[in-house]
Amino acid sequence: MIEAEDIRDQMLTLCNLVSQDRPDAVLMQSCVLISNFLHARTAVLMMLDNTRQNFITGAGVSEGDTTWAPLVMSLPLQSGDSGQTPLAQVALTGRNLCLNALDNGYNLSPLDPLFPDLAAAGHICFVPMQNTRGDLIGVYIVSGENTFPTRLKSTDMTLILRAVSAQVEQSSRQRAAAFHISALERSLELADKQRSNLRERARSNLQARLPGNSSAMQKLRGQVERFADASGTILISGEDGTGREQVAREMHRLSRLSNAPFTYVNCATLTAESFAPELFGHKRGAIQGVATSRRGLLRETGDGMIYFDRVDLLSEELQGSLSRLLDTGSFRPLGSSREVGLTQRFAFSAPSDAQNETGISASLYHKIAQVGIHIQPLRERSEDIETLAHEILIAVACERKQRLSFAPGSVAFLMRQELQGNMHELRAMITRASLQTQQDGIISPQHLGAKVNGKPLNAPASDLKASVESYEANLIRRALSDAENNRAQAAKNLGIPKRTLADKCLRYGL
Repeated sequence: MIEAEDIRDQMLTLCNLVSQDRPDAVLMQSCVLISNFLHARTAVLMMLDNTRQNFITGAGVSEGDTTWAPLVMSLPLQSGDSGQTPLAQVALTGRNLCLNALDNGYNLSPLDPLFPDLAAAGHICFVPMQNTRGDLIGVYIVSGENTFPTRLKSTDMTLILRAVSAQVEQSSRQRAAAFHISALERSLELADKQRSNLRERARSNLQARLPGNSSAMQKLRGQVERFADASGTILISGEDGTGREQVAREMHRLSRLSNAPFTYVNCATLTAESFAPELFGHKRGAIQGVATSRRGLLRETGDGMIYFDRVDLLSEELQGSLSRLLDTGSFRPLGSSREVGLTQRFAFSAPSDAQNETGISASLYHKIAQVGIHIQPLRERSEDIETLAHEILIAVACERKQRLSFAPGSVAFLMRQELQGNMHELRAMITRASLQTQQDGIISPQHLGAKVNGKPLNAPASDLKASVESYEANLIRRALSDAENNRAQAAKNLGIPKRTLADKCLRYGL
């Protein structure tokens, strides 16, 4: 007879296997424990699968054969046959079933692969294992001599089954938790990979979104990439029409939080009365005459970027309020008693990057200019005008659904202009000129405002070739950007063979 001390040692082994997260060994050790307690020759554990329609081999031990392993097989529960099979009867009643191996009235042939020596066993017993909720999770099938059937009814057997069931259930929970953690880690890894791919794609499209080949524009694109994830406040300076808002949007698009909102705030429209309701929001009834509540732009932005355009236009009072907001790092919606912490990235714009020229108070300036980006005006980078002019021409042609092109000398004329209004002025000139063209859609220097003794401007053939190539390069660059750098799709959109597009990309360095 097995001693109580041996049972305790085997239970400790079972618990240790659970703590080591070794589910297969846990099932095997439970078979060892049951087999030893019942003095069985062979013990096999059949586990109920997730469908609760079939039993699957879980583990097994055989006396005197340390290398024996039960055949992995599936046996149907057959719960609808009124208990004609031992497994079905045990599943229905939840009670032990002990049979004579030879004369029992049951069909045991499905168990022959599991118990090849069943005829010599004498007895075969079916012992249900239930979880803590009383649900059947498995059945031990044990075979042996006449020495163990009476032990099935003992209190020790009940305690052992409860302890084994608890340990097996705990092992299953640990395995399920490990599986879910692993699945979550794989999902996070996939999400990080997808986010990285999107950011890399955004970087590859940055030149198309911030076009220009001048050293100033190359430096600007480098700053946008470098500061995309900067934690400090950002001040973007530059004259009107240089694209301050576009730079802010590109920084947000390249950041880790690009999926969060980008919120635009026009400081020219903010007044002392609208500042707090617009930014902080308010509860219902907090403002007289307003019956609804409002979240406010800060809470709507969440973890995204909020961009204050022309912060220099704020009054001194509102500049002070904005300075206090950045100082405290929190705000309180009107009518609320609860403080809300800032989670947003702040970006600001002003015409100049020099503090004494911006019209911004000193206390606010140094809070918003932790990261500074300056955009040069077009007159200081005239080499970019050619690229920008073709970009605008393509956009205008799409809007008007008309073929448009520059005549020789037109681009050269634009490059000689001061363009005090920067992109706004350049776009206005090309749009006005497009309305004056003939049916051929060719924009001449005269359409752009050029006058030389009332005669057309002439340009050498080399200017014509350069203009055509520049137009073609910009057209291809736009098509690649629209197709997210998919050359096959870009070639299809342009109506040219993919090989031709590849040759032109190599020629223009695209």
